[in-house]
Amino acid sequence: MTADTASAIASITAYARAGAVDHAWRLFAASGLADRRDDPAALSLHGRLLKDRALAARGSERRRLSADAGAAYAAAARLRPATYPLINAATLALIAGDAGVAAARAGEVMTLLDSAAEPDTPWWQAATRAEALLLMARGAEARAALHAALALAPRAWEDHAVTLRQFRTIIAEQGGDPAWLDDFRPPRHLHFAGPMQLDGDGAGLIPEIDTLLAAENIGCGHGALAAGADLLIAERLLRAGAELDILLPGGEAAFIEKSVRPFGAGALRRFEMVMGAAASVRGVGDPAAFALAIVLADEVAMGEAVMCAESLQTEAVQLVIGSADAGRGGNAARVAGLWRQAGRRQHLLAARAAEAPVPPLPPGDATPAGVVLAALVAVSLAAGSEDLAGALAHLPGRLPLPAVPQPELAPRMATADGALLAFATPQAAAAAALVLRDRLMGSGPVRIACHYGEVLLAPTPMGPLVGATLALVSATADTGIVISENLVAALRAGPAMGVRSEFIGELRLAAQAEPMRLHALKAMGSL
Repeated sequence: MTADTASAIASITAYARAGAVDHAWRLFAASGLADRRDDPAALSLHGRLLKDRALAARGSERRRLSADAGAAYAAAARLRPATYPLINAATLALIAGDAGVAAARAGEVMTLLDSAAEPDTPWWQAATRAEALLLMARGAEARAALHAALALAPRAWEDHAVTLRQFRTIIAEQGGDPAWLDDFRPPRHLHFAGPMQLDGDGAGLIPEIDTLLAAENIGCGHGALAAGADLLIAERLLRAGAELDILLPGGEAAFIEKSVRPFGAGALRRFEMVMGAAASVRGVGDPAAFALAIVLADEVAMGEAVMCAESLQTEAVQLVIGSADAGRGGNAARVAGLWRQAGRRQHLLAARAAEAPVPPLPPGDATPAGVVLAALVAVSLAAGSEDLAGALAHLPGRLPLPAVPQPELAPRMATADGALLAFATPQAAAAAALVLRDRLMGSGPVRIACHYGEVLLAPTPMGPLVGATLALVSATADTGIVISENLVAALRAGPAMGVRSEFIGELRLAAQAEPMRLHALKAMGSL
């Protein structure tokens, strides 16, 4: 294998692992690797890409693609015997409907493992043995082998997730009950929130919080670090050995001034200690519209908790301290309500009002007139495509979202080669993007991008989010819909809506300190 071939395979594999299946296929086709029949690595990659398509398909198409993927893996194993292509060939034979071939190939895997010639890691060898035993219908032995495998790499959650996903697929094909896999579920993710004023710094809540974190087996928390509930929960998460992914509304400087410093030097010291121990910290939203930045950061934190949990084959739960009464609970009640609407599990802990005087909050910066949270949709048409005005005239007043009216927030803004639309919710923007792409792509190349954040309506959208969305659409491939991570996370914070996304990379904009993470938006069931 040449260095160029190895580099191409590594790059394509990275995209496939990130979930960017379509992009990986385009690179694979352009590289010429699809025609290679003499290279085990190219054949294994071909099998991997076909497998991704097979698992997204249904019925006879799923079986056909699985058989093709298994054949590619089996060809790779014939050229260079190894457990990786062979175990995949075995599992794909089962999905293709041939349990006999699956068991035979699994037996070959066991022979390779027993020969001690397999060069892979102890974790991989143990996990592969467990999968082979499962394919051979030796369930009790498979369960014991999986226990042994996980013990070899107890915190390799990403590896665990891949194995658990594979096991669930096999058990479903065998018609079994996958409930026993719950014993192997990685630690859960937690979204947390609550008020900035707690009686006695919330010390009385510590036993309840600690018990809850242990019972739920929480491995990572997602939220902010305001004085009061946020800081208390974050400290208990760290004490329990969990990671912290922190989102600060308005950025660190503004957040400290508005949500930490007013509560004294002790709160600031605690904040700094937790910040130093956090796994990641990111600012979200415009400090000049701090109240909206809080709403945005909450939605993004909830969505990221859900996305991270799903990627690891585990569950996201919520802990909210404070009243769940929307009329009295303020922000805590709002985020609790959003989580409940999505049908997810949550824990509500009542908080006593602070008895000692608390410092007054700093004067809240009034949100500038006309500034709102909006989900923007930028549409760009190539020269010679149908006039956009005609297509927009067909955009339905109610988009295909059950029982949810989806009015546009502002008049549509014309751009050099398209238009910019603003919606009140990420769900409305995503639905509009899919409708527009379907209506426009038949008349010529169309590109669509979506972003979410603070926008000035005067009356058409204005502000940095507009520039970022237009830059995003200019970098989008024809017929594609690219959405920012803020938007996809806010989407995932709410109820499911028949769409999916895949991470496709990052875009660095001159006006932003950090690159923007990008996802492709697709209708559920599409490739």
